[in-house]
Amino acid sequence: MQKFEPEIKISDLTLTFNAQYFYPSTWRDRFVNLYRPPSVLSQPENILKNINLNFKNRERVGLLGLNGAGKTSLCRCIAGTYKPTQGSVEVRGQIQSIADVSIGLFPELTGRENIKILSELLHPDKESKDFEDEICSFSGLRKYLDLPYKHYSNGMKARLALSAISSHPSDILILDEVFDGADMGFRAKIGKRVHQMIDNSGIVLFVSHNPRQVLEVCNRAIVIFDSEVILDGTPEEAVAEYESLCRANEN
Repeated sequence: MQKFEPEIKISDLTLTFNAQYFYPSTWRDRFVNLYRPPSVLSQPENILKNINLNFKNRERVGLLGLNGAGKTSLCRCIAGTYKPTQGSVEVRGQIQSIADVSIGLFPELTGRENIKILSELLHPDKESKDFEDEICSFSGLRKYLDLPYKHYSNGMKARLALSAISSHPSDILILDEVFDGADMGFRAKIGKRVHQMIDNSGIVLFVSHNPRQVLEVCNRAIVIFDSEVILDGTPEEAVAEYESLCRANEN
């Protein structure tokens, strides 16, 4: 029984990286650059600019934007992977961030051994054997489970990882392009399971380039463009804005 409601408060968030600029690779330029101060060779680049957002329990928020807009960087700030250059991120609740399905898996271990480790991590307070069996069955990998993970194809890796991580709801769930790599048949199967995980989680942040998925999953959506939030509204409003950006980007 949840004793509190999860919440995320983002105030005046700015994230800046120092971008390295490389000059033409002539011998003259290499010699000159040896004597340039570091500040001349790089300059700050805003990845996120002045972000102010609040997320509350039971909100399913779609994050839309062109490649490089800042969606994943925002999720990493919320998850604590990136430290804001300015501003703050206040989080109440346990975060499960699913961005790269290969993170936390060991190439030298078998699929079955990786599932055992993931089960113990995701369900530390429960008997994990039942979860292991269920994940093994759901993945559909059968005879491949006792092969080293490093020999799996990208599709097989996605099957194993998604089967494991989709078994566990969270206070705050961040899903960043989670369906990439899985084959079409498994996407339909895992889609139902991910929907159950979303239903049982508190706050869900859903990053996708698929407007249909955002309309299906979310009750709120945000569009990020050029490192800033340009729309925070209904999924229908956000999808219309995103599709407009896509058309403009094609010209």
